[in-house]
Formats: sequence, C-alpha cells, structure tokens
Amino acid sequence: MKKFFVFFYLFVCVFLKLNVYSYDFNIPNPTTEFYVNDFANIIKKETKEKILKMSEKIAENNDGVQIVVVTVKTMDGVNCSEFATEMFRRYKIGKKDKGILFLVSSKDKKVRIEVGYHLENFFNDAKIGAILDNYVMPHFKNGNFDKGIFEGYKAIASNFIVIDKNFDSKESEYYNYFGILPFFFIVMMILIFFGGRGGPGSFIGGFLFGNFMNSDFGFKNSNNERNGGFGGSSGGGGSERDF
Repeated sequence: MKKFFVFFYLFVCVFLKLNVYSYDFNIPNPTTEFYVNDFANIIKKETKEKILKMSEKIAENNDGVQIVVVTVKTMDGVNCSEFATEMFRRYKIGKKDKGILFLVSSKDKKVRIEVGYHLENFFNDAKIGAILDNYVMPHFKNGNFDKGIFEGYKAIASNFIVIDKNFDSKESEYYNYFGILPFFFIVMMILIFFGGRGGPGSFIGGFLFGNFMNSDFGFKNSNNERNGGFGGSSGGGGSERDF
C-alpha cells in the first residue's frame, strides 16, 4: 500500500510538471505580411507599409536576416520572455536564428525585443535595452505606440540598411554592407604590404584591420549571422520593459 502511494505521488508530480511546460500559449498565427502583425491595432497603415518594405529589403540584402514586429492585446498571464521565445520559434524567424522579434502587448503594458542566437553578439542585451530606453519608451510613456514602434524598429534596421531621414515607403536608399568589403580589404592590404615594414602605411593598415575584425561588421559576426537556412528556435537573448 505504501508503494502505491509513493508511485501515485510521483505520478501526480510528473503530470503537474509536464502540464506546466506543455501550456498552450495563445499565440496568433502570423499574417500574410509576416513582417508586421498588428493584432492589437496600434500601428498606422503607413507605418506598416514602411516596416514591411524595409524588412523585405533587409532579408534580401542580408542573407535572410528577418525583423518581425508583432503586437498583441494580451499574453494571458504568460511571462513575456517565454511568450516571445515561443512566438519566435513558431514563426521561425530568420535563417539559422538570424532573426529579431519586436513584441508589444498593449494591455499587459510590456514590450520585448527578442534576438536570435546568431545575432546575439551583434545585438547583446545591453544594446537592445538601450534601443528600448532611447527610442521606444519615451513615445510609449506618452501613449504614442505607433511612433515608439517605428523609432525602435528603425534603430534596429539601421544596422542593416541606410535609412534616409525623410524615409518614404516608395523611395528609400538601401545599403548592403557586403558591397564595400572587397574595396575595404584591398585598401588595407595595400597599406599593410606596400606601406613599408614598420612604416605609417603598415601601421594604419594593421590598425584598421584589427579594429574591423573586432567590430560589429567584422567576420566575427558576419559569418555567423548572414549565412544558412531557416531556424527560428531563438535561444539568443533580448530585453524587455514595462510601460
């Protein structure tokens, strides 16, 4: 009889634990636009068009990097980080986790930017937190969700494309960073190899090369973030704020 109660107790514990982790998140399916999913109806039509156009160009020019904006009315009591991670996984954002989810829950007054694993070195938690604090929260606190979302989105997107100050959904100057790499390396190699041993040209070339390799645009990040097939498991990082 004692063994029965022990097994029964263990069964109940395991069942409850499994039940918690198998909770069915109330996550809506992505819209046909995919990059803009305004389920809370807080983004203006023209803003949606601009985000959609920029996201398509980013994915096209940066080997599948995807920035997806989602607004929901509520997360039904689910932790914001868990909700964002599960949404990231279901939406399969970015190739090999090279994606970013910009999530806003209007009734819960939560905003989170979730970053895929292969973009985490480029967008660490501190950088995402600064974007939220400097570009998103000032507008959210004034009740201007549309402005806050667009400014925050541009702060992220500007790392992949050049955004004109007078951005128009029909005309915008896009920039692929890989276009300058061959020219940049040629200049560095000329300075290093033909600048004379220990000379100023060699020093400048070595300095530029070393800083480039340690920068956000060096190979340290580009190899991991801009190649591969679809992933969407997140596993990276992110930051969130209450408003």
